[in-house]
Amino acid sequence: MPAMLRPLSQLIAFCLMNSATAQPFGTWPNAKYKQAIVIGVEGFGGVYLRNASTPELPTLAEILSSDRSCVHLLARTEYPPSSAATWASTLTGMAPSETGIVSDDWVPIIGIVMLSTPSVLLIGASRQSADEVRWQPMMVDARASASDEFPPTLFTLAKRWDEYIRTAFYSSRPSLRELIVESVDYASFRQFVDIDDDEKTVNKFIELLESDKFPHPSFLQLSGVEHAGRSTFYGSNQYYKALTRIDGMIGEIQGAVLRRSDDFNTLIIIMSNHGGYGNGHEEWMRPTAQVPIVFANTRHPIELPGNKGWGGWLDIKEVVPSVLGAMGVPVSRYQRGRDHSYRF
Repeated sequence: MPAMLRPLSQLIAFCLMNSATAQPFGTWPNAKYKQAIVIGVEGFGGVYLRNASTPELPTLAEILSSDRSCVHLLARTEYPPSSAATWASTLTGMAPSETGIVSDDWVPIIGIVMLSTPSVLLIGASRQSADEVRWQPMMVDARASASDEFPPTLFTLAKRWDEYIRTAFYSSRPSLRELIVESVDYASFRQFVDIDDDEKTVNKFIELLESDKFPHPSFLQLSGVEHAGRSTFYGSNQYYKALTRIDGMIGEIQGAVLRRSDDFNTLIIIMSNHGGYGNGHEEWMRPTAQVPIVFANTRHPIELPGNKGWGGWLDIKEVVPSVLGAMGVPVSRYQRGRDHSYRF
């Protein structure tokens, strides 16, 4: 090869090598959203949001009326509407029948890594002896944990795609720790006593959010609204006072994002795992099963704002596929929810 052509051939080879290794546009880290914050307000029923006044929930009222958000006020939780089962569905994009986490009596230590054996233990088994909860799966390969692992969560899938994606999880439900223990960089499990604990959780998260180590996908589970519904009844004055406190916390999180001078988009998701009726949420009925799900860009208008055009029911297991779609991270074959990231 003539000497004068050698630099040109080297340049072409360099470009080809980089084009083969670089991620295409639309996938992480070249997707529209580099950060997503899922705020899970436990016990926040859609019917109660519809009945709230603007002065009670000023932050949510502003978000819902803007061209930066799309919303379904009466989306649907999963059955059974127990806390552990529905949060697991939210985190995995799978139904309780697929995660195996079907009640709050979930004991993670029982059989969680044995699902690919001929005789396996149900993930969501209650506190019984191992012999009492053995069963024979019809098709082991169809279950999410067939490869001796937990059901893949939002964080698991993000880390599999890029190990440098930073993740954060804040919750008052220690049992959920087992789902995310190996895939979360920053985790906090504060024992909930009253709504002040939610405030402390949010303040701790904001410290991380404003640091150089801010998380890319994160999840906060807040318990104050459910606590108010349980201790009085869903829809009581105390319930709406708790919602007002949570609304203020959502505003603080949004403000923390806006104070940063980012050159990327942040997606905030506000949702719940179940509503409630009376002072419980175990019975399958509209006040229990219908929950709000809101997707909002913190700064810019989205493609399809508003509450129309969802193509049927919106379900809590569609949060994870939509978040990952917005961040350009592929889902696995186990996620059952639809990807609505085309809207934002």
